[in-house]
Amino acid sequence: MPVAIAIVDAGGNLLAFNRMDNALLGSIQIAIDKAFTAVFGKRPTGHWKRDLQTGVLVPGFIHERWVVLGGGYLIVTNGIIVGGIGVSGGTIEYHYVVRAALEAGGFTTEEVDTYIAETEGIERK
Repeated sequence: MPVAIAIVDAGGNLLAFNRMDNALLGSIQIAIDKAFTAVFGKRPTGHWKRDLQTGVLVPGFIHERWVVLGGGYLIVTNGIIVGGIGVSGGTIEYHYVVRAALEAGGFTTEEVDTYIAETEGIERK
């Protein structure tokens, strides 16, 4: 399935964007907003959906650009958030695309996973 991919810096500003041929036009802004949400929320976008569904987070918290669908992920290096990546456009497993993009950019998914686990108090095995 064709997708749109956006990369933002640590301030949520768009650095790079690409839309595959035949990707949905609506996926353009959603991909950008997923990257923004990951950076500002300091966690993957899918985690926000879980918190809304379980009542941990009230809907009034949500910013107009906030996206709670999976596909937004952090870019972390040396324990510091340096940006975010957002993927939108289909029914695919977005995390595979995001992880491949991180690895292609020279980032390790292990460091992102460690950052998330530490900030959310999750014990990693």
